[in-house]
Amino acid sequence: MALTLSPIQFKDSKLLYIAFDDTRQEGSSALYSNEDGPDYGEKHFTLSVDRNLEYSESDGTLSCMGSLRFKMDIRLPGDENSPIVASAEGAMGAVATCPLGLSDRASTEATLAANTLSYIWAKLRTIVEQLSSQSNIGTLSLPAIDPMQLVGE
Repeated sequence: MALTLSPIQFKDSKLLYIAFDDTRQEGSSALYSNEDGPDYGEKHFTLSVDRNLEYSESDGTLSCMGSLRFKMDIRLPGDENSPIVASAEGAMGAVATCPLGLSDRASTEATLAANTLSYIWAKLRTIVEQLSSQSNIGTLSLPAIDPMQLVGE
């Protein structure tokens, strides 16, 4: 079986920032006071995601410069309106390209954008998991998103 490469290629990505805040509740850790604290499934969270997309073309290639900014507020189990005890936020950008003429312009842009946002989110998820595992917050994992919905917003 021959390897077939996608016409969409990722050229560059940059982590713009990442931050964890567990200082919203007194004590050594906002989420737990010992190594046997609650696991992630027991926490409640709210997530907000903003995106930016820009397109350019050159020499028969369409480029999508995309960025995602997220904020995740974490609450302990109980009332969903309980105070925020910790938060994680960050932003990342990336560039993806594909040949012009794969389809009509609108479909090509939508496909390229969805792939760019998926690529960024996957990298952000990995970074958040790796860095949060070393923080007082404990290991966090960003939930799955629908990139086509983000493209349409």
